[in-house]
Amino acid sequence: MARASDLKYGCEGEALYVRVLRKWIHYSRSEDTWFLTVDRHGDAIQILGSKDGQQYIEDKLKIGCCYKIVDYTCTETTPYADVIKNKIHLNVGPASTITQLTCEDDFPTSWFRFISMNEMSSIADKVDEYTGTI
Repeated sequence: MARASDLKYGCEGEALYVRVLRKWIHYSRSEDTWFLTVDRHGDAIQILGSKDGQQYIEDKLKIGCCYKIVDYTCTETTPYADVIKNKIHLNVGPASTITQLTCEDDFPTSWFRFISMNEMSSIADKVDEYTGTI
């Protein structure tokens, strides 16, 4: 079983258990659907469903629910989409296996990124970066 904080560029598909906290489509990339997820340890990671995988992932992942995800790839997150300051994200699509879990009590129900007042002023005009920021 993988831990979100241990995933690195190029990692492949080991079982990852997560709760989906948020979903969004970036205003400049309508073919990408992003999800913010958190594992049992409170580690956050973004999941991307892009192009062919977009509809598949939107049909499978629901906010608040927990899942086991396998057969994904880890790639570098581009600056336009990096809302949690993690260097990698999961690419998930039709080749991935997503199984909804019934036992959800041991997953966090929220996640936040704490930043300084100086950092806040640098992102003040970028509304899409406020996801989970305190």
